[in-house]
Amino acid sequence: MSESWVRRVKQVGRETGRTAPAAQRRGPTPGWVAHADAIRAAVAADPDAALAEYRERFALPLSRSALARALVALGLPRKKSRSGRPSRTART
Repeated sequence: MSESWVRRVKQVGRETGRTAPAAQRRGPTPGWVAHADAIRAAVAADPDAALAEYRERFALPLSRSALARALVALGLPRKKSRSGRPSRTART
């Protein structure tokens, strides 16, 4: 702790009477929160669809990356990409 920080904390305490730390600031609410029910319904209706298919079929106004973050936050499954490598090689 530096002297200037301690002096500032003491000054704020004298002027306002508040000694507790300030509340943390939160960022803006993600855009997908308003569509959480529609996202859940879309995944329940077709759990094997790709992200682009969810957007097109259910008219969700979200980017693919925003939809992927929403699925993770809601704890919903996501179809794997076919173009990627396998996660590991099979035993022979």
